[in-house]
Amino acid sequence: MAEHLLDDELQDLQLVPASREKRLANFLIDYLVIICSVLLFYLLFADLEMLMDESSDRTLDNLRGMLFYLAYYIAIEGMSEGKSLGKWITKTRVVNYRGLVPSTPQMIQRTLIRLIPFEPLSALGEAPPWHDRWSNTLVVDETQSKLPY
Repeated sequence: MAEHLLDDELQDLQLVPASREKRLANFLIDYLVIICSVLLFYLLFADLEMLMDESSDRTLDNLRGMLFYLAYYIAIEGMSEGKSLGKWITKTRVVNYRGLVPSTPQMIQRTLIRLIPFEPLSALGEAPPWHDRWSNTLVVDETQSKLPY
């Protein structure tokens, strides 16, 4: 019975992909938040001079940066039903192809794919970026889409 109700709701589903400009704004806003979060972490819990030290271990620094990146997207988009700060500002949201909030495994997969070198360049073509294509998700414009919730 519940599936029939969901199927009725999906008949009215309308998913309008977010524009390239909104996607770029999402990326820039979220990237700025991540950088500020890393700097805040170093200010509060580590020595800021260590961050600026040329002799520090860059591998460890890169690993920390990747962990912040993963934590930001998985935690924020997971807890806020597919919205990061950038998506909240631009009124966009990540959904699966049924218009629902992606599952936790989809969110994790989507975020891990973002770590692939040159993945941001996949957003330059007509097709959705790899992190959307390979995780079966879509970033939609909430003002133009009709979602099932």
